[in-house]
Amino acid sequence: MTMVLSSVWLAGGGVVLIALALALWPMARTRVALLTWGAIDLLLSLMAASSRTDIFTLLYAGAAYAVAFGAFQLSAGLWIWRTAAPEVAPTGPSRWRAASSL
Repeated sequence: MTMVLSSVWLAGGGVVLIALALALWPMARTRVALLTWGAIDLLLSLMAASSRTDIFTLLYAGAAYAVAFGAFQLSAGLWIWRTAAPEVAPTGPSRWRAASSL
């Protein structure tokens, strides 16, 4: 039952990522990243649905998935820090304070 749930979860995630990539089609880098991640999810879903796969194989694949996702998050954060963040002016701290009603 665990393998079926894992397969359904990964397939659902892959379909959502591919649909999001189609919605963001003009953004080339985002599209490639989402399509790649969606394909990885769908492949892992097929692996989980396979009758030859046991829970330990899925655990090892899950560990590799977590490492890959962490690397993806790190690279996305570095990209935002180096590319996108300098183009956006920071807001002043005075706007963050709540107005006192007293």
